[in-house]
Amino acid sequence: MTENLIDEMLNKINQITNSLDITINKVGKMSGDIDKLTLTFSKEIVSLTENIRLIIEVLRQFRVKSNEKLGVLSKEINAKVKKLWEKKSVEHITEQHQKNINIIKQVSSSVTDTLYYTQLLSVVQSIRELMGRALQANK
Repeated sequence: MTENLIDEMLNKINQITNSLDITINKVGKMSGDIDKLTLTFSKEIVSLTENIRLIIEVLRQFRVKSNEKLGVLSKEINAKVKKLWEKKSVEHITEQHQKNINIIKQVSSSVTDTLYYTQLLSVVQSIRELMGRALQANK
C-alpha cells in the first residue's frame, strides 16, 4: 500500500511538472510574440513620426513661400493704389481697377489658406504630442 501511495505521489508530481513545463513554454512563446508586436509597433511609430515630420516641413515651406508671395502682392497693390490715388482716378473703375480688385480678392484668399494651413499644422503638432505621450506611457 505504501508503494502504491508513493507511486501515485510520483505520478502526480510528474503530471504537475509536465503541466508547469507546458505553461512555461506557453509563457515564453507569449513573451516572444509580445516582443515581436513591440518591435512592429516601434517601427510603425518611427515611420509615423517621420511622416509627420515631413508633413510639418512641407507646411513650413508652404507658409514661408506664401508669406513671401503675400508680401510681394501687398507691395504691388499698395503701389498701384498709391498711383491711382495720386492720379485721382479712383472714381472711374476701369479694367485695370477690376484686375486690382481681383488681386485683392486673391490676397484675401491666400490669407485664408495660410490660416487654414496654420490650423492644420497645429493639429499635426497635437497629434505628434499625443504620439509622444503614448510612447511614454508604453515604456
